[in-house]
Amino acid sequence: MRKKPRFPKDNKRMGAVWCFSFYVLYKQEVFSYNKQYRYRDIDAVLESGKLGKECMCVNRYGEDWRYMVPPDGNGKPGKKQFVYIGKYYTVRIKDEERKPLKKMYAVYGILSVIWLLGIGFFNPPGSRLVYVMLPYGFSILFVLFVLQSVVSILLSKRIMTREECDHSFHRARKMTVLTFVFSLVAAGGELISILQRMWGGTLLWTEYAFLAGCVAECVLLWFFMQRQNRVSEKICETSEKPERPKQR
Repeated sequence: MRKKPRFPKDNKRMGAVWCFSFYVLYKQEVFSYNKQYRYRDIDAVLESGKLGKECMCVNRYGEDWRYMVPPDGNGKPGKKQFVYIGKYYTVRIKDEERKPLKKMYAVYGILSVIWLLGIGFFNPPGSRLVYVMLPYGFSILFVLFVLQSVVSILLSKRIMTREECDHSFHRARKMTVLTFVFSLVAAGGELISILQRMWGGTLLWTEYAFLAGCVAECVLLWFFMQRQNRVSEKICETSEKPERPKQR
């Protein structure tokens, strides 16, 4: 009886890296823009005076919220809910510049994701080595966080809470730096693999294509980081507040 071909060991490693990346994304709820936090018995927590600690355990931005009864549109007491009392932030640019700014983030973010995922389809032998596969897998993980941050930027408004600012502009900048670093490490690992097999071994064109793709990704991310640095310099605290305070 003919035996079924086994799955190559290198492909198993790459599959494990992909599964780990999507598991982390699932646990972090990457594609949820605004998380809602629930409490089983909020009134009991209020009476015990542990609301602040309870909030901090669930959400690092708990100190920016207070559980109160805000008035409704008729001036009467409304439902009990969390009301934002923290600081607000904005980007110091003209209103007509906000749309091009969001478009810039969208273009760079989508190009980074498509390019990084695309070079993985070359699947050269060198990319299956541990010191190439792991940094490449982590760069995919971080570039997906960049995409999530870009979505948050596209949905953001002129006045943002501290959480909205951190999860959009600040997170995009941090994840772009991490993606750049791991893409650079993957390119270095692929270059070492090519040099080791240049004499006495056969090299496929996909090896050079994967290396060129990683280098091009690093160049793209470098320009993206320069643009983000200019935007970060314009983010500041503002005394303006939205017409209606943020509520949960």
